[in-house]
Amino acid sequence: EYYQLSKGCHMVYSKGKHEVTEFTLNGRPLQDDQLYTVALQDFHYNNLEDGLDITQEELKKNGTPRVVCTSDQEVIEEYLSSHTMLNRRIEKRIVVTD
Repeated sequence: EYYQLSKGCHMVYSKGKHEVTEFTLNGRPLQDDQLYTVALQDFHYNNLEDGLDITQEELKKNGTPRVVCTSDQEVIEEYLSSHTMLNRRIEKRIVVTD
């Protein structure tokens, strides 16, 4: 399963190793001692342990999760209605290797 990666994120996934071999944010590797803010849909949040091997209790130790929207479709519709004539560019945020 792949999650949407925001601008500035880059991930390399090895199918042979079944693991992420590289993940950078704005060109820099993630730091183990740094906390990062992540947005997830409700389904993924409710399945943290299955999808990311993190319990909700473990996540809550770093701060209280909060709901900022209930429908990603409405967020997309709102954005596209106020941002016309967008250009797209392939950024290769996710790379899959053998």
